[in-house]
Amino acid sequence: MPVSRETSNWKRDWKRHLTAMLASLGLPIDETALRNLESFAEAILRENDLLHLVSQAMPEREVVKQIIDSAAISRVICFLPECRVLDVGSGAGIPGIVLKSIFPGIHLLSLDSAPKKLAFQRDFCCDSSIELDIIEGDFRRVEIPQSVDIAIVKAVGHHVDIIRRSRRWLKTGGLLLFMEGRSPNKEIDAAVNRVNGLSKLVSLPYRVEEFDSERYLTIICKK
Repeated sequence: MPVSRETSNWKRDWKRHLTAMLASLGLPIDETALRNLESFAEAILRENDLLHLVSQAMPEREVVKQIIDSAAISRVICFLPECRVLDVGSGAGIPGIVLKSIFPGIHLLSLDSAPKKLAFQRDFCCDSSIELDIIEGDFRRVEIPQSVDIAIVKAVGHHVDIIRRSRRWLKTGGLLLFMEGRSPNKEIDAAVNRVNGLSKLVSLPYRVEEFDSERYLTIICKK
């Protein structure tokens, strides 16, 4: 079956694309972080047929896009050492493991209801000496052992339920981040207005230039 030039290039050259795109973000990515992110992408591609961690149409392109998209939000939000970060509906570990690789001083909690995907995260982090806490369960019912500074939501529905539940997760002054699509979600604004103790700060556009993709990061604060 004929293979398009675009598909062929991504399949062969995804590591080169990943390295160049990470460098273009201007983030503090050292050799260890780059090695971990390459290994993370390799692990996702290796297990993707079984676990469906990213789109299977062009998985090499998709895994690079997801890693770059995750890393890009750190140009907007500061991830300080000792910051407790909760990745809600973490799936393959995106964005949590990406951010932990770049900012190893953060304390990452990874929450998901899919045991196989959490096992994938646990195995990868064990092999890569990356520390994280796994929390298995439905976010609407599971208890977080200690409040967090930042909770991140990417590609998860149930915005209203997440906003309501976030009051139990966040420290006072903590942030709830929604990584959205090409436009802000009006449902989020309406939900925040109905929940006491939360305030929407801003919806900021950020670009993933190499993919010609503008996305929005909505930031909500617990008063």
